[in-house]
Amino acid sequence: MTTLGRFLQALEKMTKEKIDLKDVGYETIELYRDELDTNLISEDVIKNLPDEVSFHPLIL
Repeated sequence: MTTLGRFLQALEKMTKEKIDLKDVGYETIELYRDELDTNLISEDVIKNLPDEVSFHPLIL
């Protein structure tokens, strides 16, 4: 099973909702370290990241 398949299975267990693969979107976001939100990522983690960081969120 793919990583996405395992993610959808875990999400289904947590939410009790079935989510089809066709309902999942992807995007890539590239941010500079100073653009990261310290409410979401701790400063200890941020200081160890490279200057440019790529995120690949799944959108349901």
